[in-house]
Amino acid sequence: MGKSVWSARLSLKILPVILLAGVVLFAQNTDLRALMVKGAELDSQKRYSEAETYYQRALQIAPDSAPVLNNIGNHYLASGDKAKARKFYLKAVAIDPHHANANLQLAQMSVEEKDGKQGLMYVRRVSDSEKDDPAVILLKVRALALSGQCAEAGPTLGKLAGQTNTGPGVNLSIGMAFAQCKLYAQAVTSFSRALDADPTNFDIKHNLGLARLDLAIARFRQQGGQAALLTLDQTPVGDRNGDYYLLRAQVLDSLGKTQEAVDALNRGMRAAPTRSDLYLQASGFLLKHNLLHEALNLLEQASRVLPDDRELLLAQVVTLELLRREDDAQNVLNTIQARWPKWDRAYQLKGILLEIQLKSSEATQALETAISLGANTPEVYYYKALAITHAAPDDLDGAQKAIDHALALTSTDPYAFVLAGKIALAKKEYAKAVQYFLDAKRLQPTLVPAHYGLRDAYRELGEEQKSAAEMEEIKRLARENQSADQNPFAAEGWMFAVRPPG
Repeated sequence: MGKSVWSARLSLKILPVILLAGVVLFAQNTDLRALMVKGAELDSQKRYSEAETYYQRALQIAPDSAPVLNNIGNHYLASGDKAKARKFYLKAVAIDPHHANANLQLAQMSVEEKDGKQGLMYVRRVSDSEKDDPAVILLKVRALALSGQCAEAGPTLGKLAGQTNTGPGVNLSIGMAFAQCKLYAQAVTSFSRALDADPTNFDIKHNLGLARLDLAIARFRQQGGQAALLTLDQTPVGDRNGDYYLLRAQVLDSLGKTQEAVDALNRGMRAAPTRSDLYLQASGFLLKHNLLHEALNLLEQASRVLPDDRELLLAQVVTLELLRREDDAQNVLNTIQARWPKWDRAYQLKGILLEIQLKSSEATQALETAISLGANTPEVYYYKALAITHAAPDDLDGAQKAIDHALALTSTDPYAFVLAGKIALAKKEYAKAVQYFLDAKRLQPTLVPAHYGLRDAYRELGEEQKSAAEMEEIKRLARENQSADQNPFAAEGWMFAVRPPG
């Protein structure tokens, strides 16, 4: 079975390869034309250091030529130097904002780094004719999914998944987008199609392994740990790498097999895993069992393997905070913000940590910066509302607006309803407060702050019997020594939440 048209076009337009046909020939400058052709020829032979000389001479002749800058970007991408490739692509689009290849390569890099907003910005710059290419459509859909715009991505994803002539690499990408949108049943179908394809045209050592792991993750989310474990068991022994064991550890932990999970985790760490999402999940496993130093060691190992993965660095900040190494945490956070000054998640975490430290005015500023950079999560608005109640207790309308936004983004978090109830109490909207506290109690019956809120709201409404009943419930929970309720928006829970592949 030959490669599908989609797989071939995906390689031509998106993946880091050099094509002689893509070299711009400059009829008006014979020397420049010869230099670019020679550089591309050497690149095709993987003689990158020799090609470098020709590209540098071309750059001296035409330093402000978008085609030259783009082709030099292609050269560095083919040689494996993504940082330099990005630099030249950015220069190319600065000169020609609609340069197709430079924008698409930048979009692909952004998607690989899980930055959907940047990816979407670049992919939307290409011409209408380019946008009709199936590979570009797929790239746009993945960027939409990563940026949380699943309503827009969904219909196109459905059409892509319905095609019958797509190759395994494309099915893998479709599955990733489905998983990012939490459409796990569809993700399972796409990953399964990737695995069922003819492996002669599929990179067995990389893509096939990715598909199997992602299939296990999707089944884990859809069907539970046992289904995921059965999928993992189908991995050939020779292909059981570090990523495999990190995922296996998480699945075993979900099944209550803690010692087996620890053994799998140790094997995974020795095998130097390469997937950031699995490092994050494994770190979450260690934090769950209060193994803070082990989690930090794992994250430091991860950053040595994946030095440009900003989420791993952000996870280090959280872990250092949990270890009470606040100065070290701040230094890492400063490094992140210097390298990625427009990344909303860094400001979001900074705001959360500042609010936990009761530095509410500073927290409000950081969270507002995160929102201005595009943050749109329940956490950012929950913590903004909380910070306002502490820093500006008279600004009840501001706090109300923030918590309303949080509730619009989540209907399953009891703490968001508790905070909404407290704000309603402060505004003397007692009936509304009762409803918020009841919603919190329904979601988590043992949540003591919800019962306290109901006691106070019922008392203000003159319903003394109901108020007394809530007080008795509080006493009962205290007698039964219920464990302290944990805010699911706590920094460690937010950072180490299990994420679908992206």
